[in-house]
Amino acid sequence: MRSVLYGEPWRSVRVLNLLAWIAAQNRRRTETAALLLPLLRVAPAALVLAALSVRCGGSGGGSSPPASGSSANGTASSVSPTDLGGNRISVGFTLSTPVPKTVGVRVAFSEDRGETYSVATLESPPVLPAGARPESLPASPEGTTHSVVWQIAVDLQNLNQGDLRVRVTPYDPATGMDGVPSESPIFAFGSNGTPEVAALSTPASPRSGGWISFQYTVSDGEGDVVGLEGEYSLNGGASFSPATLGGGDGAGAVSTSVSGLDHAISWNAYGDAPEIYSALCRFRLRARDTLAGSFDTTSTFAIDTRGPVLQLLTINTISAEMNGSAPFTNASGQSEAFTLLAPPQGFIISIVFLAGASAIDAASLSVSSDTNLGGGPPAGGVGAGADFGDRFAVDTALGVATLQVGPGLAFPDGLHTLTAAISDTLGNPSDPVGFTFETGPATPARRPFDSADRWRLDFGRDNFSITSTIDAQQNVTVVSTAGANGVADFVEDLRLLGLQSASPPQPAAAAGLNALVRATIEETILGRLNEFYGRNFDGTAAADGAAIQFTLGIPASPYSHIGIGGDDPVPGYTIGRAEFDYRNSVPNFDAASDLGIFTTNLIDFYINSSFGFKARFNPLIPGRGTALGFHASDVTVLSESFDRSDPSNTQQENDRYDDLADAIDAISRVTAAILAHEIGHSVGLVANGAPSAGLFGGEHLASFARTYTTSYHLDTVENDLMAASLSFSGTILTGSSAPRFNNHLRAYLLERILLE
Repeated sequence: MRSVLYGEPWRSVRVLNLLAWIAAQNRRRTETAALLLPLLRVAPAALVLAALSVRCGGSGGGSSPPASGSSANGTASSVSPTDLGGNRISVGFTLSTPVPKTVGVRVAFSEDRGETYSVATLESPPVLPAGARPESLPASPEGTTHSVVWQIAVDLQNLNQGDLRVRVTPYDPATGMDGVPSESPIFAFGSNGTPEVAALSTPASPRSGGWISFQYTVSDGEGDVVGLEGEYSLNGGASFSPATLGGGDGAGAVSTSVSGLDHAISWNAYGDAPEIYSALCRFRLRARDTLAGSFDTTSTFAIDTRGPVLQLLTINTISAEMNGSAPFTNASGQSEAFTLLAPPQGFIISIVFLAGASAIDAASLSVSSDTNLGGGPPAGGVGAGADFGDRFAVDTALGVATLQVGPGLAFPDGLHTLTAAISDTLGNPSDPVGFTFETGPATPARRPFDSADRWRLDFGRDNFSITSTIDAQQNVTVVSTAGANGVADFVEDLRLLGLQSASPPQPAAAAGLNALVRATIEETILGRLNEFYGRNFDGTAAADGAAIQFTLGIPASPYSHIGIGGDDPVPGYTIGRAEFDYRNSVPNFDAASDLGIFTTNLIDFYINSSFGFKARFNPLIPGRGTALGFHASDVTVLSESFDRSDPSNTQQENDRYDDLADAIDAISRVTAAILAHEIGHSVGLVANGAPSAGLFGGEHLASFARTYTTSYHLDTVENDLMAASLSFSGTILTGSSAPRFNNHLRAYLLERILLE
């Protein structure tokens, strides 16, 4: 289907119309077989083309042990209460020290399972051995056993409890500094009944995941503080497994009353039963002091814990294979580790994630660094380990999150490890992912564009006389003879394709069709080249554009210079050659006769062999079609007033218009791609070796390297501009399949990674 083409004013009206029509082309054609251009080869001083923390509650169980002191001041162990009768509790324990010495002990009791403690009232000697007191007890490396008597009736108002605990803390009598304490198990005194859970809620959501919340009521005849035990079933209650509890009011110490108190608790469904869907889930809960009550069980509900996957954490969207996450096999066949080097700011932190069974919760993104950023909290930055995930732009539809690092998050010099995780709307978290890279000063020596980089595109060089003949089978023979003849080589190359005419008919000459089409092609090549380097088509700066400028005229000095058109004085099918300039240190002159873009060789290579090439150019190639100016509709369709969308156009006019557009678009795209490649060499692509000294040029044994990775070239799964070989069909692809600098090389061009 042919596109409707019309334009808007830019430069001259007729050049505008042609540029707009080419830009609007959406025709898709493919070749039955791609013919690759010859490989880049290396010549002296030249290159040749043709040659996380998850936000949730903690786990259930008993209370955490108290903070430890120094073992030099004594270590308590084996704390064991025994009822002696008469409201007297014997508290046995063992004291050990690295060397024999005397230590004191402090004894405390808890009425809430060890959540809080108070000083215990101890019975005075002679219960202790003769001469021994709590403040003066022998300890030894092998451990010395002691006991004291707690007068429980003095300290407790309620002598019927099942939530008691005692703690023994040794200390140095001389300094008063604590040793390592120890707690007893939970025990009961007096009468004790079983606590009971009731009214356990069933989740109302169609599906639940992550941490699932439940409401319940718990009662106890003595009003004890109780612990909770949970279990879950995935088969409707036929069997149960222990459940990890947390959140809500906690699981280790829950208050009760005789009539019952309402509480909440959460179950870590994702942690206990990850990556499953079950419509037959049940959950049950019971309370325990020293005795376990009966379970209360929910009705059946559905869980879905098929959580998201954080596929990539990196900088500048560089793949895990190329960002230093793992070693690669270098050109010598050895495993080589490497680390990317980035400037302190300006680079982009990139995250790629994939949703599981539920949508991503954008607000759940958690990202942290192991170093202070932006000077840390005192300077308005972010502290080491602090979450700054809320600063990212999260696109849940595309599955990406990005953050361009600015001054407030500038990274100090050195190594950094980022950690990230994300959750879905059910609360299922991804596994956390880490990534390590280095930052350092963005000195001029490390940057490719430390000063204005200007390039002249020279379409006027005249090194050859170029003609062609065609035989009865329509095979074209291209003849190039060294020596200037007064006609630009690029113009003669366009004549081979029928896009210029040596002697146009008078109407075409009067209408200036040669100049119009040539200007359109050159402007389109310039525009496509700008786009390859991330600039707008008209050359103006864009957000992700390299600091490089291209012009058809002569820019301000200093500038680099590249010639386009003609043959290669070196025999073969070389289509481009340029100087390699590591980190773009000097202006480059790629306009000598053996440097630049050799479009004669490009045309000669494809004109008889490529189906796609012939489909684009045969309607104009002399002897196969009708060259520019000789078609009856040319003057009409190239006039300022012609509108491709006008329904009054004849079919012949529209067809000719589209044939011209296809040919101009094709020669512009392929020439711009070769230009981007050769200029790439002269700005430092692709430096050999691994980062941070290289950009993987020549690393043909790496897992990410494909066939056309050679010295100073890299070929990956993308349609790489810097591969050692490009196909015609590949250079004219558009959209997501268009040729491009891969993300690693693009980061270099944007100075978001640096070379040492």
